[in-house]
Amino acid sequence: MTANHAIRGLFLCALIVPFLPWSCRSGPGAGSPVPAVTFEFDRVESSGAGEILVYCRCRIANPHSSGMSFSLEKARIFINGAELTGEPLEIEEGRIPGKSEASFTGLYRLDLKKVSGAPGENKLTLKAALDLDFVFDDGRRARVPAAGDLEFPLTREPVFTIESIKILQAELINTRLKVRVKIANPNPFPVSLSSMQYELYGAGRFWADGNHTTAYTIPGKESAEADLYLVMNFTNMRRDVLDRIIELRQVDYRFSGTVEISPALRYFPVFTTRFDLQGESEVIR
Repeated sequence: MTANHAIRGLFLCALIVPFLPWSCRSGPGAGSPVPAVTFEFDRVESSGAGEILVYCRCRIANPHSSGMSFSLEKARIFINGAELTGEPLEIEEGRIPGKSEASFTGLYRLDLKKVSGAPGENKLTLKAALDLDFVFDDGRRARVPAAGDLEFPLTREPVFTIESIKILQAELINTRLKVRVKIANPNPFPVSLSSMQYELYGAGRFWADGNHTTAYTIPGKESAEADLYLVMNFTNMRRDVLDRIIELRQVDYRFSGTVEISPALRYFPVFTTRFDLQGESEVIR
């Protein structure tokens, strides 16, 4: 190799080497740290037995002097190991100044009717896997993954069963009825029931309605009975309706209404649920 060839080769290397580090960069810069992201579930609330609201928080630290903004590129949600689709994670998007930290809140609405669990399962494990996109003020970009998980008890609605329908007093105008209801608590923790409104239909006809304000606390995995009192008014009914009710031994009934439920869990507020029972019961004098 001549001296001229050697000098020419060294000159080309001098031109190429400074560009090599930039060609390998991904994120803010070669060897520089990416934004630090901490994702965690904050608390759980219930808007009803069929839906829960899961609040989360995303803490982001910007290690660079350049400010940056971020957006949620992708989020995957898993319940008891199974991925749910069609349930978006709602999270704030915003800016983080250089060399500073910021916190952003998020919300996930979970429809429990879409959750398939093993029979007798009493808890839910919620996991999230996120991809966050960052854009720096100087034009650089970075994508950072984040993950979080949460385990909490599964709340199930109490189960209502009609035990009996009893005629307490049959009169020409008013007939008093007592409906005995069995309420089973399928949860491993106590629940309290209060402010119950209900309607009773018998043999295809509206019989009576009423309300009950005494609270019942039912221990976990146990049952309780409640006596609900109703008055049937025959002012605008035919006399033979009363006669048929008095003679009935078995009646096809429909018993429906609403009740307030208070789970003994700090993050589940009181919610209202409906019940609608149909079946056959004795009518006892």
